[in-house]
Amino acid sequence: MASTSQLDKAIAHFEQAMRQLEAAWAQSEQNQGKITKLNTEASALKDDRARLASELDEVRARAEELTEASRQAARRIELAMARVRTVIGEEA
Repeated sequence: MASTSQLDKAIAHFEQAMRQLEAAWAQSEQNQGKITKLNTEASALKDDRARLASELDEVRARAEELTEASRQAARRIELAMARVRTVIGEEA
């Protein structure tokens, strides 16, 4: 009778170990799904960052072009004003 009791305890212990193994396996699969999702999101963020960096470079280049165009326009206006002053001065 003692051996039957020991066998029942061993079976119960084995069943408990199997339940724990199944729970660990399920948790592992769930964690793997989360990791996959996070990796996908990280990849999308990296793509967005690269796109935004490229757009920022383009905007900066355009801003430099506009700044230079503004300087040139200011120089032309100053020259035109000087010519107008000269003409006005000659007429007076």
